[in-house]
Amino acid sequence: MDLFLLRHGVAENATARDEDRVLTEPGRADLREAARGMARMGLRFDLVLASPLARARETAEIVIEETGGDCLLSIVEELVPGSTPQKVYGALAAVLPDKGGPTSPPRIRALLVGHEPLLGEICADLMGQTEPAHVSQGTLVWFEMRDRPPRCTGRLREVLPLSKLISAGRPETP
Repeated sequence: MDLFLLRHGVAENATARDEDRVLTEPGRADLREAARGMARMGLRFDLVLASPLARARETAEIVIEETGGDCLLSIVEELVPGSTPQKVYGALAAVLPDKGGPTSPPRIRALLVGHEPLLGEICADLMGQTEPAHVSQGTLVWFEMRDRPPRCTGRLREVLPLSKLISAGRPETP
């Protein structure tokens, strides 16, 4: 399995409730370009799980739309700020198809869309570190997993900052 972690895009600051903060217009535009970059890099996802907070849901919807994904978006409470990596692994295990089942792709690509510090804690946990990493807004982190959730260990394959994803999304000029 390939596990991708994506921190939501740039969100507005001036709202009454944190849960209701949506992406800014520049944040949406950057994410569209970044998602096009993912598509140009051949990244498509079989499963997408997102935090219920508006900015994460919106980020996930943009990625699914721009990468041509036909997967469903699962909104999971376990991806809210303040959760734990173990809770996230449990939520992921609950939606994974049976290993080697008739509808299971040969190598599952799962995308988790969430927030800091949780995504940084997941990165650290997967790499066997104690100090959380920092995942910037719009950054995609790619792990090749050795085990299926809920028992998770992985190898960091690549960190793709927003700027690199945006560059990959722009058509090449002759």
